[in-house]
Amino acid sequence: MPEAIRLVSDTHGISARQARRYVELAQEHGHRVEIPEPKQVFTVKLSKSLVQRLKEAAKERQCTLSSLVERAIEAHLDPQRAGPRGGGATR
Repeated sequence: MPEAIRLVSDTHGISARQARRYVELAQEHGHRVEIPEPKQVFTVKLSKSLVQRLKEAAKERQCTLSSLVERAIEAHLDPQRAGPRGGGATR
């Protein structure tokens, strides 16, 4: 298992601790586990009212603010991939 953890860590540029979690999850489920693409901080300035609306929408959908904004931007950049209502894929 240490070799698998090292391989996952090196291949995906994640910590050994996080790699261990993915390896353990894969063992538990008996199949490969998708490792998400690394995230990067991206700062934008939005009006306070829009930020409040986004926070409320994220709370209603029981998702993080980051995931809500990510899906909205993906739907805007690639509307055909997002589906008929522009909802995008759930991650």
